[in-house]
Amino acid sequence: MIKFRLSRFKSWLISRSNTYVYILLFLIFGSAFWLLVRLKLMNTKELWNGGVIEFIGTLFDILILGIIFSCLSNRLEKQRDIKRYIEALSDYAGWESDEAMYRNTGNIKRLVRLKKKGLTLDRTCLQKANLSGLSFSSWTFEGAILNGAKMLLRDRDKTVLKNTTFSNCSMDYIFIRDAECEGINLININAKNPTFMNLSMRNSHLEGSNFEKSPIKAEEWPYAEWPNFNQIDWGGSEIHKTNFIESIFTDCKFDRAEMIDINFEGSVFNKISFTNTILRRVNFQNVKGLNIEMFSDVQELVNCKNLGDDIINKLKKEKPEIFCDSWQQAAAAEEESIRKNRNTNS
Repeated sequence: MIKFRLSRFKSWLISRSNTYVYILLFLIFGSAFWLLVRLKLMNTKELWNGGVIEFIGTLFDILILGIIFSCLSNRLEKQRDIKRYIEALSDYAGWESDEAMYRNTGNIKRLVRLKKKGLTLDRTCLQKANLSGLSFSSWTFEGAILNGAKMLLRDRDKTVLKNTTFSNCSMDYIFIRDAECEGINLININAKNPTFMNLSMRNSHLEGSNFEKSPIKAEEWPYAEWPNFNQIDWGGSEIHKTNFIESIFTDCKFDRAEMIDINFEGSVFNKISFTNTILRRVNFQNVKGLNIEMFSDVQELVNCKNLGDDIINKLKKEKPEIFCDSWQQAAAAEEESIRKNRNTNS
C-alpha cells in the first residue's frame, strides 16, 4: 500500500513543473526544521548565534535560484514544443485524409493551449474538424481545407477569430456560430452552403470570395434549410468583389460597410439593414425581400443593377444625392462653395 502511494506521489511530482518541485522541497525542509526546533531536538541558542540565520538565508537563495531556473527551463521547453508542433503541421501540409485532419487538429489544439499567436498554416487539412472553443487570434490559414469544419461554443468558450485571415481556403458546409470574428479577413474563399450564425464581423474584409447555397438534401447536410447568414453584424466592413449567389440573409446588418462589385443574385433578404452603407456596382437580380425602407438610409447607391424601378424612382425623388459617389459629392460641394464665394465677393 505504501509502495503504491509512493509511486503515485512520484508520478505526480514528475508531472509538475520545476517551480512546484522547488516550492514543495522548500516547504518540506522548512517544516522539518521548525518541528525539530519545537521538539527541542536541536540546541536553539547555539543555532540562533549564527547557524540558523545562514541556514535560512541559504534556503531562500536555493528557492529563488530554483524558481528562476525553473522559469527559464519551462520557457525553453515551451518554445521547443511549439517548434515541434509547427514542424509537424508543416510536414502534413497538403496531406488530405481523415488521419491528417485528426493529426492537424491535435497539433493545433496544443498550440492554442500554449497561446501561440500570429501563426501561418499552409495547405492544412481540417475537413470536418471540430475547432470549437479555440482561439485563432491573428492566425493565417493559407489554402486550408475547412469543408464541414465546426467553430461553435464549447463549455461556454467562444471560438476566437479576431483579425484571423483565411486566404484561398475551401469552406464548403462550414458552420461558425457564436464566435468572435471582428476584423476577420476572407480572401478568395470558396464556400458552398456555409452557415454563419450570431457573429459580430465588424471591420472585416471580404474580397474575391464566393458564397453559394446549392440544393442539397437535409440528410446530407443537417443545416440545409438554415440561412447562410443569420444574425450577422458586418458593421464597418469592406466587402469587395464577392458573390453571395442564392444565399439567405436573416437579421443581418451591413451598416457603415463599403460594398463594391457584389453579386446577390437569387438571394433572400429578411430584416436587412444598410444604414450609412456604400453600395457600388451591386447586383440585386432576382433578390427576394427588397423594399424601399431597406435603402432609405444608405450613403451611396451607385451603378447598382436590378434594384427595381419602383425603388429606384422613389429613392431618386426622396434622396437624389445617394446616386452620386462620395468623390462626386465632394466635387459638387466644393464647386457650390466656390460659386457662393464668388457671388458674395461680387
